[in-house]
Amino acid sequence: MSFAKAQDLLRLAQLAASRRGGVCLEDICSEFGVSHRTAQRMTEALDATFANVKITDGEDRRRYWRMDAPLPEKLQPRQETAIEALEIAARHARDQARARHARALEDLRDGLLARLAPRDATRSEADAEAVLAGLGQVTRPGPTVALRPDVTDAAIEALRGPFKLRVTYGSADAAPRVIEPHGLLLGHRSYLVARQPSRSETILNFRMDRIHAAEVLDESFAFAPGFALANWSAPLRVDRSD
Repeated sequence: MSFAKAQDLLRLAQLAASRRGGVCLEDICSEFGVSHRTAQRMTEALDATFANVKITDGEDRRRYWRMDAPLPEKLQPRQETAIEALEIAARHARDQARARHARALEDLRDGLLARLAPRDATRSEADAEAVLAGLGQVTRPGPTVALRPDVTDAAIEALRGPFKLRVTYGSADAAPRVIEPHGLLLGHRSYLVARQPSRSETILNFRMDRIHAAEVLDESFAFAPGFALANWSAPLRVDRSD
């Protein structure tokens, strides 16, 4: 079994344990973006791997898979993405003077950290902080441009390292290029702030909607000396190459 399939199986087990009625094939198709047949294979793997899977037929004539007991804490996946999401939401609430919502979100974040082992909590906080330091907002007129979730996820993962990113930019058949992401500016038109060492040390804004594919490389790099995303302006130095 590949690492990706193992991660999906663990996530499916968590869903089956956390939902009172369990999960059906339609839920799995929606959650994982897979076909009905793939969802069936996932439930077969769930039943073969775990001894506490209970299968029931619901009143809606659908079959449901449920874990009778939650997974042990030591089998919980890394939580930095959840910590990032809660921290971003809390900061947004504070910016809007919604102190009550901000406190509630911060309590959830702290509770999540408290359940982790000290080393895992420290690692998750550090990873989350690396991503948060690389996220910014930019206000531009015009309609919001839709982004590819896989590209956005790859950009955020690269910021954790930081790791280099191989992207296809401009046109779908363009030659891949390797860039070093320094930050992500989100707004009506979003930009990946990065430099392309093969060309120059100049930091550019790569339009996220023009990135057709992105792959995180297992190769780290050092940020440009003195770079701070807070001081960066999205309208400047936009990469216009195809």
